[in-house]
This record gives sequence, C-alpha cells and structure tokens, in this order.
Amino acid sequence: MKKQKVGFIGAGKVGTALAARLSKGGYPVIAVADTGSPSAQKLADLVPGCQVFGSAQRVVDKAEHIFITTPDDFISKVASELTWHPGQNVVHCSGAASIDILEPAERSGARVGSFH
Repeated sequence: MKKQKVGFIGAGKVGTALAARLSKGGYPVIAVADTGSPSAQKLADLVPGCQVFGSAQRVVDKAEHIFITTPDDFISKVASELTWHPGQNVVHCSGAASIDILEPAERSGARVGSFH
C-alpha cells in the first residue's frame, strides 16, 4: 500500500522532530514551508525528498497529510487563509488550542485533528 504524502507548515523543533521520525518510519515527507526562517531548509536537509516552499499553500497543494507546527498564535491564521482540499488530513500540534481552530479546513472537506 502506497503511503500518502506528508507536508509541514512550520519547521521549528516539533515540526522538525516529527518530520524526521515520520520519514525514518517510511512516510514520504515531501514538503515544508516556514516564513522567513532557515529552519525549513534544515528540516529538508534531514529528510530525503523534502522540498522547501516559500508558500504554505504549495505544501497544502502537494500533500495529503498536513501538520501545522507553527507557534500557537499562527494556527488560526494558517487554517483560515489557506485553501484546503476535501479528504486531506490536517493536524495541529498545539497543547493550548482546541480542534475548533481548524474549522475552516473542516468546512472545506478536510479531516482535522490535534495532538500534543
């Protein structure tokens, strides 16, 4: 069974660690975006086949599973400003925010979740 493509929006400690472990587990981590930070390139350097994009929308357009690993204050903006695709899985990794923050993605037909 072919594993679906994984993308990350946010490349801090959580995103980088999660991407590296998923990649080592055989999941194709193919895309990362992080605004104005060299951390996206550092993540991509750790994960074979991962591309850095300057736009979070490019990550959304390329991956079936999207992890939002930005600082908590940016999750709502990410969820509301991007165009999500039906059937995508969108997960945030905040311990402070509820799943309700991903409601814009869910309205677009994405499945949403969170863990911390």
